[in-house]
This record gives sequence, structure tokens and C-alpha cells, in this order.
Amino acid sequence: MTNDTKHRTLKEQLEAEIADWERRCEEDPDYSYGGDWQKLIMTWHCYDEFKDAAAGTFDDALMEQARQLHPEWCGTPISDQEFAEFAKALGGLMQREAYAIYAKHDFWCTRNGITVYADGS
Repeated sequence: MTNDTKHRTLKEQLEAEIADWERRCEEDPDYSYGGDWQKLIMTWHCYDEFKDAAAGTFDDALMEQARQLHPEWCGTPISDQEFAEFAKALGGLMQREAYAIYAKHDFWCTRNGITVYADGS
């Protein structure tokens, strides 16, 4: 998205990605989820890449820099509390917002069969 601009930190790139998405939503309302969903979703995508669960949007060097700055978030399973801390530090989200998108993502994974439970459901 904003790969043409050189950012100094992952937080700067995340802020630019959110601003870019919001600008596109103003130009084309069909692109918008409404409310602050763009900010929540981009912050989740950033966390997903930070945890090496996804790839694509964010600069690898900035991601590595963020991992060096926050080793406490490395090598641990994805969790709601950790995401809330990440979302506050890098995405500027409140805890309520962070937990809302975490729960929504968890629901999407369950509904789509990505999360599999011990009983096979």
C-alpha cells in the first residue's frame, strides 16, 4: 500500500497504512467497513505479521526492528492480552477496541473452520 514511502518504524508504517485506507474510504464509500474498522483490521494484520502468522503488507526490516524493540512479544502464542498491548503501543487502540477485533477475528476463524477443536468441530 504505502511501500513507496520510507518509514522509520513499524508504528509509522502502520499509521500510514491506516491513513491510506481511510483516504480510500473517503474516495470510495464501498471500500469502508464503517466506523474505525479500518484501524482495527490494519492493526490486527500488523500483529499477525509480527507473529509470523501472515506476510505481505509491512516492511520486513521495520518488522524486525519492532521485534528487537519488543522481544517480550516474540516466541509466544498469539493471545488477547498480548494483542491488546501491541495494539495500544503500535496502533493506538484502546483495550476495548483491541479485544473487539481480537474476538471478531477469533469468531471468523472458528466460523470458517480454521480453528479446530479437540472434538473435531
